[in-house]
Amino acid sequence: MGADEEGVPPSDRGSGDPLDAGPTVLLVDAPEVPDVEAPPSRWWPLLVGAILVVAAVLRLANLGHGALSPDETYSAVSAHLPLGEIPGWISRTDPHPPLFYLLLHPLASAGASDAQLRALSALCSLAAVGVMAWWQRRRGWQGLLATFLFAIVPFQLAYGREARMYGLLTLLGVVAAAACWRWLGRPTRGWAALAAVAALAAALSHASGLVLLPGLLLLPGLRRDRDAWEWRAAIVAAGSVFLVLWGSVLARGSRGTTYHSYTTLGNVSISLNEMVAAVPSNRLIMLPLLMLGVAAVIATDRRMGRVLVCAGLVPAAAALVIGFKEPIILPKTFVVVGWVVPVVLAGLVAVAWRKIPVAGALVLALLLVEIVPWIGPTLDLTADTDGVVSTVVRGAADGDAIAAHPEGTMMRWYLADRRAGNEHPIDLGLPDTTAFVLGDGPWNGRVWVVDATYINEPLPIDAPSCAPEAQYGGFHVRCLQLDPTSAAPSAGLVP
Repeated sequence: MGADEEGVPPSDRGSGDPLDAGPTVLLVDAPEVPDVEAPPSRWWPLLVGAILVVAAVLRLANLGHGALSPDETYSAVSAHLPLGEIPGWISRTDPHPPLFYLLLHPLASAGASDAQLRALSALCSLAAVGVMAWWQRRRGWQGLLATFLFAIVPFQLAYGREARMYGLLTLLGVVAAAACWRWLGRPTRGWAALAAVAALAAALSHASGLVLLPGLLLLPGLRRDRDAWEWRAAIVAAGSVFLVLWGSVLARGSRGTTYHSYTTLGNVSISLNEMVAAVPSNRLIMLPLLMLGVAAVIATDRRMGRVLVCAGLVPAAAALVIGFKEPIILPKTFVVVGWVVPVVLAGLVAVAWRKIPVAGALVLALLLVEIVPWIGPTLDLTADTDGVVSTVVRGAADGDAIAAHPEGTMMRWYLADRRAGNEHPIDLGLPDTTAFVLGDGPWNGRVWVVDATYINEPLPIDAPSCAPEAQYGGFHVRCLQLDPTSAAPSAGLVP
């Protein structure tokens, strides 16, 4: 491996590490390409600037489109609590640690709009593109292509625009990978500390972020020099801090209902394919391209191959192993290693171009055909709650009650907030249900019941209907006429 981008030679590798002995990270008998390629100095800043503008527009434009999803609503409710109560609330109700909710607290407590609540994640996702551009700046047009793909891949747009922790996870995953890259070229305590802090923050943001730690621990391989031990010490320290802060909560296991799946060939293929775009029919094309891209990077770029394995493939494999026991497999489980997709696809184009330029051009054209048409539909997606809000909030009048079943869905808070008027809690005598009455006046007997059918069956209620029933994905909405004398005051809506 040659000198790093500042011209500083790497430290002594005389450790017997087999990964350092050959020309490639997996000992594939292939010629090594230079670790560093000089970027086109005149055009690179302009091109990167254009990519960042595209990334900003795709992530920040029309952030208020569509109502908050159930998960986003949970984020808003949790972050709206007093700062000191958030960790305890999260530990009781969510399998994921509380860092993102703490960061979102200033916005939520100030009564932020949907767009503002989503802005934190969107800005983190945009920052991730900027870090990718900085990281890849010395890798010539291949690095530029990786940055461009990272900016437009629908997977990144879908999760980078939610009021959830996925934009933050994306940023932390890229920072950790970039720190690995720089450390391999110039091993210093600063890069080790940065990788450790990024991995710790990822672990404290989402349960899937924890898988970064074992992968990063493997980066030095079998090296026994001081730099390698300092790297290991930094990663172990990060893991120890996580265990002190959240280990006891993690040991209690997951809580609540989940849509996640176990590790099966079908679930894995769907998740990997959707790391590009949520188009199931693309699996036959994208999965082979991703696998060929991984092979291309590993076989031709020793330094990037090592980062790919330790900061990307090993964490993903760890998640798959856990998935045999716990249902954690969904595309968003792999957000923290989402940078792998653009890097390996750009690597595949580069290898094909070096061998046969026409083949490289065809691969690039195929990628654009598989990615670009799905950008618009991804930005237009709305959650099931969009229909709920449209039907209930716009249809209900002052004096009507709105009831959420089960109460743990947080729909009661969300609908009350979106009504943006006076409301007061009420006890309708319905099991596992919370409700409030719109306006200052008494309840008139009409109640809009919002059942979260993705959790439980609709609550059986024998009462006349006052509006057509509606089904919006995982939600069932009914308007019923009950006896207005059957209600009693309630304790409130705040969790």
